[in-house]
Amino acid sequence: MIRIGRLKFGRLDLDGKDMTYGNPQFCEAFKELHGYSARLVPLPLRVKRIYEITEGLRSWIEKEQQMLKYTPSSDEIAAGIEELGKKVGSMSTIKALAKAYGKDPDEILQWQYAKVFGILYTDLEERKFEKKYQQQINGKSRSHKYNA
Repeated sequence: MIRIGRLKFGRLDLDGKDMTYGNPQFCEAFKELHGYSARLVPLPLRVKRIYEITEGLRSWIEKEQQMLKYTPSSDEIAAGIEELGKKVGSMSTIKALAKAYGKDPDEILQWQYAKVFGILYTDLEERKFEKKYQQQINGKSRSHKYNA
């Protein structure tokens, strides 16, 4: 990869540092990732680069669907978590990360996608553990009440 200022020539590392959290708006993806319009690239190479971008996005979508899958509890559904998701969308993720790390939401959009994914995955797994742990603790406290 050759880099001249914001311009990047050559293959991009879409699984790593070249994909930021704000990149997936596809209309501008090529320009955002490479720093120049796709129209400046000969058509065969343009098609190849756009295919690479598409495959990179597909790969992240598949990873998200598998590793970030979360099924809300009946209480969360009753409280309106699905409606909240429809209203605020991915902005809730950006806001939560900004709040957690003391950053402006625009800065979060510049983070590497792999970094954000890693944080979201870790948070989800920790939440699952905490839920199981609380159920374990609650189960023990209930059984002690009846055994005393």
